[in-house]
Amino acid sequence: MIAAAASDYWFWPSTLTVFALLLSFTLPIIDAYVGISWIRSVGFLRPTEVEGARANLTTLAGAVLGVAGVAFSITILAVSFASANYGPRLISNFMRDRLSQLVLGVFVSTFVYCIAVLATIHAQRQFENETVQAFVPQISVMFAIFLTLLPVAALIVYIHHVPESINIMNLVAGIGATLRSSVIRMLNEEDARAKERSTKAATAQDGVVDVAARTTRPRRDGDTFIIYTDVAGYLPQLDLKGLRRIGDDKDLQITITSAPGDFLAEREPVMTVHPAEAVNDTVLGDLKLCFTQGSSRTDLQEILFLSGHPLPLIR
Repeated sequence: MIAAAASDYWFWPSTLTVFALLLSFTLPIIDAYVGISWIRSVGFLRPTEVEGARANLTTLAGAVLGVAGVAFSITILAVSFASANYGPRLISNFMRDRLSQLVLGVFVSTFVYCIAVLATIHAQRQFENETVQAFVPQISVMFAIFLTLLPVAALIVYIHHVPESINIMNLVAGIGATLRSSVIRMLNEEDARAKERSTKAATAQDGVVDVAARTTRPRRDGDTFIIYTDVAGYLPQLDLKGLRRIGDDKDLQITITSAPGDFLAEREPVMTVHPAEAVNDTVLGDLKLCFTQGSSRTDLQEILFLSGHPLPLIR
């Protein structure tokens, strides 16, 4: 089961950094092919010398990285103080915030681009039997100067966004909107399952068993295979569609014994499978891929987490 990508704070910074690296390799190649003759046709432009290009890129890279370090250090400090008053959920909200991820990506990718282009600049050198001409990628250096305008704009937007994101009124409104959409999604999914069960019941042949909720404890006799957790942690998400697909393909009765949000100790049962002889290594691996464990609760499938319900007891 694929976890939510939005919770990974490094996804967008890494993506933008890779894009910046590709750009820093491509533009110098274009510079070498085009040359500097085109600059003479532009009246207000002059070719940049080796030392000037190095000074520009070094200054831009250092300034961007310094501003990013100060801005995010202050942000982490403000979020830490706010989370002490409003609860640890604020940290997860900040980690999932798409804008903060993009701003960090803009800063890091600009720094990486400047450093990568800086490595392509070299002065004229004399070797034993060969003279290497000086090379300054004019387009790449000009693009680096233009690229630094993005961190300036991103910083302005970011400074405005962070105080708004830790405002208690905005926090409550955001949690309420997320809770409402989660409840609506849960009810829609339940309604879709009910309609599907009704359709199957009307067209099914004798002997076909549909998936339904159990109100009694699952049996744990010798014909039932119990799947245990490998590590201790919270159960944030279950892939119900994947479990149903496996149950239909292998003709299994899968009973879930733990709900999203439960804290499970090591070697604690998550689900049971009947019949036990149908569970081989492949089926067991597929079933274990249908649930995840983490060190904290999330709002992926746990409505009580959004509603402010206290932490579940360790069973």
